[in-house]
Amino acid sequence: MTHAAGANGEQMPSRWDPDASPVRLILCGHLGGVHRGLDTDLRDAGFSVVPALTESEVRTAIEAEPASVVVIADGEDGVGLDLLRGIVAQAPHVLAVLIAARGSIEHAVEAVKAGAYDYVARPAQSADLLPVLRRAAERARREPTVQSGGPATMIGVSAAWRHMVEVAKRAAATDAAVLLRGEAGSGKRSLARAIHAASPRAHGPFVVADELARGEEPLDIDSLSAEAAGGTLYVHESAALPLPQQERLLRILRDGENGPAPCGVRVIASSGQNLMGLAAQGKFNEALYYRLSVIPIDLPPLRARQEDLPLLARHFLLASAQRHGRTAPTISDDAMACLLSHGWPGNVAELEATMERLTILARKPVIGVEDLPPELRRDQPVLPRLRMELPEQGISLDGVERELIQRALDRYRGNQTHAARYLGISRKTLIYRMEKHRLRSR
Repeated sequence: MTHAAGANGEQMPSRWDPDASPVRLILCGHLGGVHRGLDTDLRDAGFSVVPALTESEVRTAIEAEPASVVVIADGEDGVGLDLLRGIVAQAPHVLAVLIAARGSIEHAVEAVKAGAYDYVARPAQSADLLPVLRRAAERARREPTVQSGGPATMIGVSAAWRHMVEVAKRAAATDAAVLLRGEAGSGKRSLARAIHAASPRAHGPFVVADELARGEEPLDIDSLSAEAAGGTLYVHESAALPLPQQERLLRILRDGENGPAPCGVRVIASSGQNLMGLAAQGKFNEALYYRLSVIPIDLPPLRARQEDLPLLARHFLLASAQRHGRTAPTISDDAMACLLSHGWPGNVAELEATMERLTILARKPVIGVEDLPPELRRDQPVLPRLRMELPEQGISLDGVERELIQRALDRYRGNQTHAARYLGISRKTLIYRMEKHRLRSR
């Protein structure tokens, strides 16, 4: 078998339904070395095939009509991986399959880390590729597409992000109450919208109850619930609700226990505070807490999603450039190292605002350290004075280099891109030196 197992280890479905509605599939790149009749075979298998040779054509195709599956042909230059990352940033719901020019475990792992659903090594024939694409199509058909919640929440490749999205997908298929827990700016409102959009209530209203933004008019949970009939009521920062409004919300949830609530509404709440702790202090209704937290979902802060930061930054640069009619700049490795070392107390919202500022103020195509706001430049790592004694018998420079590289890899859990940035070298140089010292990512 020429393809690696999918990221989730799924088995090929036992049956392919040719009468189901066609799955839209985009073929990206030059498919030299792949069976010439592939597009015909794909159409015969029930796919709606859209060819796209360049990155701009791929982006245009995705924007024109949502696609479920994308096939990317990678070359020796590794451009396909860059295209894969761009597609994941633009449309994280798309299932991408990479056809690689070179087949290796390391390359397969890198592809999956970049967001690939699966990986096929050349030479690839239809018999190799079709089972992979059928699995992807089956998954696209059966899973709700949690994608319309905005870039703050729905872009990522990190384990924390993947776990959050998996729980959100399961929650979307139900009418159970959901409690979103996370810091300010982590994307709670965006995730609530995404869950609503992927739920059976997607065609109903999405109504926000936000005590912190209500202005002079008092918040009326009853009227907002009626407004959300047939859809979703999202209670933002529920800890801010006055106790009388908490009682009304509790009554709405109780009324729905033995059947549809009078207004037929699904409740999603969020909080950046510990509601259980507030309940213990008498500052939050304990019964309401338990009814809201049927399905709790924790949103990780951006500092815990370092693998996602480059994808998010690129997405926000592209989105800002489109809004302001500009060409999106890129970020230098040194500048990205500063972004990765920043704590991001404002989370994804802070990153989005920062990328918009950089897009508007950019005077050159590549953003360098000097272009970053002062608070980000202050976070740039400074090389400490190494505490080491030089032995009289001498020391191996190669040994010191090997130890530094290993420590950098350990620091970033084997992520070569981040380790290279930390060491101030290119990824190719890091790989060369790893091979030289016979090092492997742990």
